[in-house]
Amino acid sequence: MDFWRNGLNPDLVCTLTPSQVYRIWKERTEVFGVHKERMGNVAAAYNNDIKLAVTDIYKGAEEPAVVNLIYQGINGMGMRTASPDPVIRTYPLDPASEQDVEDAGDRRRAFYGMWEANDHYSLRLQRSLWYYGFANAPVTLYASKQMGCPKWVVRDPRFFYPSGPEMVPDNYICESAETYGSLIRKYGDDVFMGLSKLTPNGDEWKSTTLVTVLEYCDDKCVMIFAIGTKHAYDTITPTGPTGPDPENRRMVALLDFYPNLANTPLAVNPSMITLDPTMPRSQFDGMLGSYQMRSRLMALSYIATFKGVLQGYWLEGREDEEPIIHETPNPTTGTVGKVSGGKLIPEQVNPQFAQSQLLSILEGQERQS
Repeated sequence: MDFWRNGLNPDLVCTLTPSQVYRIWKERTEVFGVHKERMGNVAAAYNNDIKLAVTDIYKGAEEPAVVNLIYQGINGMGMRTASPDPVIRTYPLDPASEQDVEDAGDRRRAFYGMWEANDHYSLRLQRSLWYYGFANAPVTLYASKQMGCPKWVVRDPRFFYPSGPEMVPDNYICESAETYGSLIRKYGDDVFMGLSKLTPNGDEWKSTTLVTVLEYCDDKCVMIFAIGTKHAYDTITPTGPTGPDPENRRMVALLDFYPNLANTPLAVNPSMITLDPTMPRSQFDGMLGSYQMRSRLMALSYIATFKGVLQGYWLEGREDEEPIIHETPNPTTGTVGKVSGGKLIPEQVNPQFAQSQLLSILEGQERQS
C-alpha cells in the first residue's frame, strides 16, 4: 500500500517510530533468547544437523546413524492434526426468517471459499508441525486485492516476537531477510535513497545482498522497514541513537506502512499450555538428550565393531632397543606394517555386553516421550 507515498504522515497513524520498534525488537531477542535456542535445537535434530562429538574412522559417521524419532514424531502428529477439515457453522440471526437463513448459508460458503483460496490444508499442516516442534504456531492476516479476501500468512515462530503470551498479542514484530534487489522490485526505486543510507559510508549494496526486514503491527498501523548492517546501527544506546544524524535515518529505512483499519492486531499466536506461559516448551525438547545419547552410543558401537574386524596395532618395544615404525599397518588397504626394535600387537576391542540392551532402552524412552 502507498499511503505514506500519497502524503499521509506515518507519525499521525503509528504510535511508534521505526527506531523505537527496532529497540523493542532488540529487547525481545534477548528476552526470548532461551526459547528461540530451544527451537533451534529441535530444528537441528529434526533436520539431522546434529554433529556427534565422537572421534570416528569416517567423517560421514559424525552424523546420527539411528532412526530419527523426533522427525517421525513431529511429522506424524502434525499430519494427523491437520488432516481433518474443521467444520464451519453459521447461524441466522432470526431462524424464522428465510432471508437470514440464506445469508447464513452465504457466509458459510464464503468462509470455505477463503480457506480454499488460501490453500488452508497446507497452512494447517505447516502450523501443526511448528506447534508440535516449537510449541508456537503464529499466523497473520492481510487484506489481499488479488485474492479478494483475507490472506493467511504463517510465520516461523523462530522469527516471531509477540508482546506477550496471549493468543492475540497487543503487538508483534516479524523478522525476515530479503535481498536488496527484491526490495527494490517490491517497493520501488523511491526507497533506494533510504536503503542506501543503511550501509557504512553510503556504499551501494548488490542486488543479492540480504537485508534484515522488520514488520511491526498493533491496533493502529502496520509498519515495514529495513535495518542496516552491523556498522550502521551499532550506535544505538539505551537513551537513543547517537551520531550526527538526529533522526537516525542511517539505522532504519521505512519501506511501507498503512493504517490498521481492523483496530485489532492482525495475528494469532497459539502456544502449548505449560507451567510457564511465557516460555512454552515443545514435548520434543525432552527427547533431545536421549536422541543424542542413543546416536553417540550407536557411533561408539560402530567404531568398536569396525575395530574388532579391522584391528589396530600397538608397537611394543624390546628391552634395550629403540622401537621405530617404518610403515604403519592399514588393514583396510592391506598394507603390512614394518617396524624395528619391537613388535606389533593387535588392539583388543571389547564392547560392553549390554550395549544393544541400552540402545533398546533409549529408543523406548523416545517413543514414550
